[in-house]
Order: sequence, then structure tokens, then C-alpha cells
Amino acid sequence: MVHTGERKLRRRAVPAVDGRGAWPHWGGYRLMPDAWESRQGRKSRLDDRLRYRRDAGQWVRERLAP
Repeated sequence: MVHTGERKLRRRAVPAVDGRGAWPHWGGYRLMPDAWESRQGRKSRLDDRLRYRRDAGQWVRERLAP
């Protein structure tokens, strides 16, 4: 079910600024990680622990646990 406010946002085009698709008044930081880790919960409580890292311009997935 899509709410009316969401429909309005979907129709609204985001102007491109420097090719990034952001408004000039937006602030913040652009993060460009070399690696990041995540956990995916399982019913058995043995979470999948994954690391994604950059290697020669490609993302490589490594399973750390279990």
C-alpha cells in the first residue's frame, strides 16, 4: 500500500547538481569505504557475518562467521 505522500515524492524529479542528484542546500559527507561488515541474523542464532572489501576496483565478499 502506497501512501499519498509517497506518491508525490515518487513523481517529483530530483535535480542533478554536479551529476550527483542532490539539492545545493543538502549537507553531509560522502562516504567511500574500502571495506564494510554486516551481520545477517538466522533462527539458529549463528549469524552470518560478512565483509565486503574493494580489491582492484571490484567488491569482494568474504564470510567471516560461522
